[in-house]
Amino acid sequence: MELKIMKKLSYFAYPLVAVLSLAAAGAAFADEITPDHTADVPSLKTRAQVYQELLQARADGSTKVYSMSYNPLFVTKSVKTRAEVKGDRDRSYASTFYREDSGSFALSTQRQPHAAQSIYAVK
Repeated sequence: MELKIMKKLSYFAYPLVAVLSLAAAGAAFADEITPDHTADVPSLKTRAQVYQELLQARADGSTKVYSMSYNPLFVTKSVKTRAEVKGDRDRSYASTFYREDSGSFALSTQRQPHAAQSIYAVK
């Protein structure tokens, strides 16, 4: 008799546990993918003020981000001469290939341009 009751109970218990597990899993993933925390920040300018700033920036040419002529490095000036840069490169090469591992790590991380070919010794 007790076995019958346990069997009937298992008919309801296992599906109930499965349904509750699925419901809990669905609730765990119900959050927004990208939460918007900027909604809590009060704006200091009106929409019209921001639009006026945009028009002013377009007029003086400071908003060229989406333009083909946008080059932020145009105004960047180098503080080293060409010879200094080449010297730095050479010192970097020397410190890479004349260390304890003789540059084997640096060479192993480089992409090989083509597969190695077989070399045959001929008498």
